[in-house]
Amino acid sequence: MKAYTAIQGETWDQIAVKLYRRETAMNSLIAANPQHRYTLFFMGGEVLKVPDVAPLREYAPPRWKRLG
Repeated sequence: MKAYTAIQGETWDQIAVKLYRRETAMNSLIAANPQHRYTLFFMGGEVLKVPDVAPLREYAPPRWKRLG
């Protein structure tokens, strides 16, 4: 598992976008770092565990939309 050092003023969603390119991954970050689950804004210097998260799947429209 990787680690990430938070910067002062960062939020969970900002970190998730920086690391995973999507806000919804913040749930995985919070689950891996329960000691900080009530943190809204990081003070800076907190070392967070960064779990592996499944990569984003590219959007492919349904076949019927591609025909024509």
